[in-house]
Amino acid sequence: MKILVSTHSYNSVNPCGILSIGILGELANLNHEIKVICSSNSTYSGDAHGPETYACSEISWLSSRSVVFISGLVNRDCLHILWERRAKVIGSELCRSWKPDVIYSRSNPIASGMVGAYLSDKFHIPHSAYFSDPIPAPFYMEPDNPMRRARLCQSRKILQNARQCSFGTQQMLDFQSAGCELPELGAKSFVQPNFIPEFRELGDNANSFPVFCYAGSFYGARKADSLILGFERLLNDFPKAELHLLGCRAQGVIELLTSETLRRQIKLLPRVNNVYDAFAKATALIDVDPDAPDNVFSSTKIYEYLGVDRPIIAITTPKSPSAALLGRSPDTIFTTFHGDYEGVYQALKRAWLLKYDHSRFERRNSVFKGYLLDSQALMLSEKLEHLAAK
Repeated sequence: MKILVSTHSYNSVNPCGILSIGILGELANLNHEIKVICSSNSTYSGDAHGPETYACSEISWLSSRSVVFISGLVNRDCLHILWERRAKVIGSELCRSWKPDVIYSRSNPIASGMVGAYLSDKFHIPHSAYFSDPIPAPFYMEPDNPMRRARLCQSRKILQNARQCSFGTQQMLDFQSAGCELPELGAKSFVQPNFIPEFRELGDNANSFPVFCYAGSFYGARKADSLILGFERLLNDFPKAELHLLGCRAQGVIELLTSETLRRQIKLLPRVNNVYDAFAKATALIDVDPDAPDNVFSSTKIYEYLGVDRPIIAITTPKSPSAALLGRSPDTIFTTFHGDYEGVYQALKRAWLLKYDHSRFERRNSVFKGYLLDSQALMLSEKLEHLAAK
């Protein structure tokens, strides 16, 4: 099957780009012919046996304030408008000469979906639209302004155009359906979660004191206070315990390190190319969701965590996608909630006291094997083949 893909992000730097490389490469391994229209800002050099890429130049031509103002005037997100126009030209040439069976767009940003909708309309090719994030984002992330209203209008257009839609979580699908006032959206949609790259056995690191690792930064509603205060309580029991914040910006953390002990035992470490080395040194891995009741996201890092034999501590909200997902393996995953400092302390303590037993992680792997990259790519392949056959 010939699949023409529109995805602005196709690189090894940001989560959207990394996920696109993984899923599209695996689709190519299933013997599909794939051509990818992406941004020239991509840092991914490609794979000789993977999808063929067509990079469109990206020029930053306006300040962010100007973009918001103009977007409100024309009722569309203009942030990547020049890339979008070039992508439509290249896509049109490919539709005429190559004649794809389906068009598959991967938004975020929304320009990717707009290219897919345009090509589908113009050449009458079925369009499958994937949203890695809700567009626009929930109000706690993106307040009501002209840009948000423009994105809402564009999202509605894309979702109405597409014959098939997919979202990272069920909560995201429900949020998008309600926000765009498309109650029928669920009938043509499915959930395409982030994938586990692979299962890796790191083995017991035999630490003599607890070492916890959090990969990423804290910003907006993703706050560090519950983790820091819970860890501070743990230091009363285990004074040598360390908390490694991997690739974490100081903002949102430094102001919480109110004692010399916290400043000594919490390490802000630089970003690394191979996160598995850091994971191998850890007693347990930590994920922190946004502290928002209407959280619809499931973080990319949680799927990396699920691929290794380490306990996971999730600080989330009761109805979040992560709470539902991670509750399926309570013997190695300890879920607690924002504001529950005692619960965070207890989760950290339980993870440290849990004796390493690889059979526990083998059982967890059997629970989550459907989230492996090859399984997710096979599901997507079947969905796209069904769309093409309609």
